[in-house]
Amino acid sequence: MKKIYLVALTAFLSTTLFGQSEIQIDFESDGIMDNATIKKTEEGYFLQYTLSSDGKRHTTPTITMGGDENSLSVKKNVLTISSQFMRGENYFKFRYDSKLKKIILIGYDNTQYGNATQDGSGSSSYNLLTGNYVANWNSFDEKKNKLIALPPISKKLPIKTYSLDKFSDDAISELDNVGYQLLPAKLK
Repeated sequence: MKKIYLVALTAFLSTTLFGQSEIQIDFESDGIMDNATIKKTEEGYFLQYTLSSDGKRHTTPTITMGGDENSLSVKKNVLTISSQFMRGENYFKFRYDSKLKKIILIGYDNTQYGNATQDGSGSSSYNLLTGNYVANWNSFDEKKNKLIALPPISKKLPIKTYSLDKFSDDAISELDNVGYQLLPAKLK
């Protein structure tokens, strides 16, 4: 009995904490499981997913931006695409919108590790349902020889809808540009 419990716990933790390339999710909250799969190609990666309401396989455009390691995870019917790269990571959070009958981006989180002294490290979070953008960045002060937290950034931004079926490099560029425009001048 303990062995079965341990195997189940390990499977649960590896799915929820570490992500995977194929995942089951009830996008439409109709009690019918849908699936999503992230696929890697020489050009980049793309996502294929199904919706029980239409029974079709949907495919995103190929995304060339982003990380070397991409995975999927689910929490409370929110699908997160994690994209990790050498000095940071992005998290794109999607949820089904019953009014639009589409899966839309509801959040974008970005973490940067900065350089060897952690100059430019920090994180930002953009809630695309409310338009709230918050960021906390760090700058290395060479005179003091220490990492300094810059004043937090908090802005209300226009809400823009990105659907998963059209999620692309252009969308990622737009999201990155929002953060870049608000980045403190000493980090640009």
